Amino acid sequence: MLPARGLALARHFHRSPDGLGPANIRDYQLYLANEKKLAPGSILIATSALRFLYTVTMKRPWDVEEVLPMPKKPEKLPVILSPEDVRHFLSCVLRRKARTVLTVCYAARLRVPSRRTCSSTVQTCARSSC
Repeated sequence: MLPARGLALARHFHRSPDGLGPANIRDYQLYLANEKKLAPGSILIATSALRFLYTVTMKRPWDVEEVLPMPKKPEKLPVILSPEDVRHFLSCVLRRKARTVLTVCYAARLRVPSRRTCSSTVQTCARSSC
């Protein structure tokens, strides 16, 4: 019995996965990305399943890194606030000490590692009219 991804691969090519080669598998990965528009995480799961199918179940002597490359997640650029947005944000901070700390962090171009912390503060500021 084939796992779900092996079955989907067989349906896509109308052939058994045993009769497919590296070029067919690469075409299937491109199909998942371009035509089905799957996210990189979903393609990663499919690729992992196919790696397991071909290396463990079918015992193919392939170099899996070359035959079944893992998709890369696109890097997101940070949000850059306009000078007016920064002034507005800092004016919403009521405590002088906290405003000073945030001003120094901004001037030093420091990044807050947690998006959750920053977004909740910006959302709070956006809700209030300051």
